[in-house]
Amino acid sequence: MSKAKEVVINQRSFGAADDRLWTTTNRQDLFQVGYVAMGSRSAVFRLAISLKCIDVLSRDVAKTPVYLYRRRKGGAEIVEPNEHPVAKMLAGRTSRYYGVKEFLRIATAHLATASQYYVAARRRQDGELLEIQGIPHTSVSVRVEPKQRRYVYDVSPGDQHAQAQYSWAQGGLLDDQMAHIRLRSMNGIDPIATSAVARATFDLLTEMNKFQSDLFKNGGMPILALTFPDGMTDEQYQRLRAEMADQARGAREHGLPFILEGNGSAKEGGGQVPKLEKMSLTAVDTDFLKANTSVMDDVCRIYGVPPHKCYLMSSIKYDNVVPFERAYVTDTLVPIFDALTEALHPVLLTEEEQADYFLAFDAEAAYAADPEQRQKVLESKWKNGLLTKNQVLDEMGYNTIGEAGDIYLFSGNFVMTDTKNEVILKAGGNSPGEESAGSDEKPTTKKEAR
Repeated sequence: MSKAKEVVINQRSFGAADDRLWTTTNRQDLFQVGYVAMGSRSAVFRLAISLKCIDVLSRDVAKTPVYLYRRRKGGAEIVEPNEHPVAKMLAGRTSRYYGVKEFLRIATAHLATASQYYVAARRRQDGELLEIQGIPHTSVSVRVEPKQRRYVYDVSPGDQHAQAQYSWAQGGLLDDQMAHIRLRSMNGIDPIATSAVARATFDLLTEMNKFQSDLFKNGGMPILALTFPDGMTDEQYQRLRAEMADQARGAREHGLPFILEGNGSAKEGGGQVPKLEKMSLTAVDTDFLKANTSVMDDVCRIYGVPPHKCYLMSSIKYDNVVPFERAYVTDTLVPIFDALTEALHPVLLTEEEQADYFLAFDAEAAYAADPEQRQKVLESKWKNGLLTKNQVLDEMGYNTIGEAGDIYLFSGNFVMTDTKNEVILKAGGNSPGEESAGSDEKPTTKKEAR
């Protein structure tokens, strides 16, 4: 039998021919797809457009409010921070090292590239939640407990920073203590990493950038060839070659004119006109700008980010920005919201609590991220009686005005009611009963008036 260690599937270990397992240190810079390590993290981060897409996703998820809700008949209400430990955490920090927004930025960056991230929950002996800590997938190995049919997560902090943050998670955590967040998966455990799926596109963009860089390093000069129809002697060839190298260096470094003297024919000794041939393609010849923009659009498409979010404005018009933004929230951000909340539910909430509480992002805030658009939405909801005045003020970041603000406005007839559906003000500014105030006469109907 071979000396190489056998790969244990349920532990997701890697075998090595020299009987040594890969350590966290030398595989932490790799993305995993199934049981194969593919795609360098640094190669993805070196591409400006790829890094910009990751930044956009991380920023947009982090700036969307996330709340703990309590279920009630016909809807749900936001739980106040002093009512539940999870609500308190969402209003402050997830741990001593991270605030909620930074935690969401880090988690989203891992989901955007590796399509997976782990989050461990630390509790007191009595079950009270103390903190949650994100852990990169390279520091976690997964095994199965056959008798209980449950996953067990073994955490291996790779350096001193990791030990400070989550050394308390070592020893094997069960699935109610560890959330395995996956953005794409075919079997529910192995993610499909963006870095692996888009590897061909990333490689193409890298090579295009290298081509452009090499071209500018060469002073923007293409490779040229001189041919002499009548041939040259060895002496003439060596002399011309030295002159060409010297002249090319002077033209590239100092902008000197490129001048070569005439060369005699090998047969007749007379002068002859050399023929100039270009041996390489320039950026113009290859239509570099158009091709480069096309590849960058492909990178944006792979991440699910509209090009205008990365400042690629070639196909963007004022008319289509709003539809692009809404499609971006629906097709890209909402799946990330769902992946985060669904994985965190069994870790942050007990089985009993999950019947009464749930975690959710305020997707409406994401849809109306633009301040002008958001104000229009709030004004529309206020004028149509969907929100009270206090709720609108709160959503816009202003102080509420107490009981006087707990009123609804219906724009159809401008009828104002309180929270008990009692009419406060009717159309035309008349309060209830004011129509006949000061008069004992019956109101005149339209029929009587005619």
